Amino acid sequence: MNRSFKLALVVGFLFSITFFIIQSCGKQQVDLTKPAVYVGSAKCQECHEGVYDGWKSTLHPHQFKEASPNAIVGDFELKNTLAAGGYTSKMFKKDNKFFVTTKGPEGKEGTYEVKYVLGGFWKQRYVTEFPNGGLHILPVQWIVKAQKWEDFRGLEKQQPGDGVFWADKARTYQFNCTGCHDVGIEFKYDVKTDKYENTNWIEKSVGCERCHGPGSNHVDAPIEQKVKTIVNPAKLHDPTRAALVCGQCHTRGESKGKLHNFKKTEYPSLTYRPGDPVVNFDYDTKPGLNPDGSAKDHRQQYLDY
Repeated sequence: MNRSFKLALVVGFLFSITFFIIQSCGKQQVDLTKPAVYVGSAKCQECHEGVYDGWKSTLHPHQFKEASPNAIVGDFELKNTLAAGGYTSKMFKKDNKFFVTTKGPEGKEGTYEVKYVLGGFWKQRYVTEFPNGGLHILPVQWIVKAQKWEDFRGLEKQQPGDGVFWADKARTYQFNCTGCHDVGIEFKYDVKTDKYENTNWIEKSVGCERCHGPGSNHVDAPIEQKVKTIVNPAKLHDPTRAALVCGQCHTRGESKGKLHNFKKTEYPSLTYRPGDPVVNFDYDTKPGLNPDGSAKDHRQQYLDY
């Protein structure tokens, strides 16, 4: 055999082996009956970098994150007081940590460390953790454009114990916010002891899977099954189901049933997944409207639509 013929044989052999491996991989099937689990947006970036970069440029990735000097936009050093309801709250920074001194449970003054922040483009709210594990949004919010502090469910109109005061038992982030602001939420709550345990998220903020559903099966699937293993709202055959993907968060109301036998949540049931039938959308909408029927509240685009 001449050298060229030998080379051709080697190339052919390598091509055959490669083709066999590819074909073998292609024959692997993902068990589509197996419930998918959340994997986080960083996993999506590995194959969808352009889409991932587009998502990063929106407000969604910044809805909930840990407090840090880079994350805080409010003024905790100079314009750092807010007078409301005959009391002055004070915001301050110490050792790269952020604190709010204000009235808390039973109207008693306390100093609370900021553990998480919400938003930061139009306004920013601040979340602290109580000893029982409950996360509460502090009663001061920073208005970015006006560069000033405003009251939020605090001392201006609410009173301790009225049910909507920021520090009241029912006003936790877990029951009122996390279903829309995070991905892969888990927490336990004991009504008898009023304690929260194992509050965890696969991803803080509104990640890719908030709209596309859990992605583990999609990640593991061979190329010919990729489309079948993830939800693309734009390709759902039912426009109502497609709209509900946005509607799960861009709406106002409460769940139909109580979570942990405690209270109704201000977000749909945690069992809802993008693409689910309408009957799985376990939620009673309650829009905030002006007398003429126009919307007066934000975050209810689905209801307006």
